[in-house]
Amino acid sequence: MPATSTHGSSSGVRQVQSAALPPAFVGQLVSTGIIAVGAYLLSKQETTIEQDRFDSSTGTACPSCGGSGYEACMCTRWSDGDVGCNSCSKTGYTRCKSCGGNGKAVPRLIKIRKENL
Repeated sequence: MPATSTHGSSSGVRQVQSAALPPAFVGQLVSTGIIAVGAYLLSKQETTIEQDRFDSSTGTACPSCGGSGYEACMCTRWSDGDVGCNSCSKTGYTRCKSCGGNGKAVPRLIKIRKENL
């Protein structure tokens, strides 16, 4: 039975019932919170692995951009003299797709499965 309390007023007494959260709602809140925390931790772990690849300070210059971190935008390939589009902010250059814009050659992650021989 919900808890009741009485509040006095000048015109009389009224009863107020306090509402409790239903157990199913509380369980749903807890499970949603656990899923959210788990998803955050998994995404953080994958981001860290990817970030380690890009943060390597040692390495050779990227062969695609020559170490500049930028390459010609696609709009320059079909342009008739005017350069620029919304993707490159009218500059004609975008970040290099091979190195991510840092100018260093990035090693590729290769997963090799060992087959039973």
